[in-house]
Amino acid sequence: MKGISDVFAEIKSFFSDLFLAVRNNTFTDFYQNRKKQIITIYFIIAGLVVIICLFFLISVFSKPKSEIEKILPPLENPLIMPNEPGINDSFQYYRNQRNEWTKEDAQRWFTPPDDSMILELEEANNAIISDILGVAP
Repeated sequence: MKGISDVFAEIKSFFSDLFLAVRNNTFTDFYQNRKKQIITIYFIIAGLVVIICLFFLISVFSKPKSEIEKILPPLENPLIMPNEPGINDSFQYYRNQRNEWTKEDAQRWFTPPDDSMILELEEANNAIISDILGVAP
């Protein structure tokens, strides 16, 4: 099998012989000596022409792409966020709502976390973090 340098040397030799044959008007001798190579070049050129013609014919005779109509429904009513599920209008709070807790509310409703609650929360957070980092590359 020929190496790349041998192939390039043959191509260089072919074109230098072709140039000399055209210059010295001895193309018939060149054709007789390099008949196989010339026929190969003819077939390569003919194949490229056929491929270019096929691409041209396909591009000319292919159906034009129809544009998809953009259908925008008319907005009859303004966009309003729906009510949250589970709470209907008849729901009544048992105490008045305020922006801040009073000290009495905090003493009554707030439970300060102990060490076991903090450890449980830390373990849950670490599990979430390890799930996220375990997927990362």
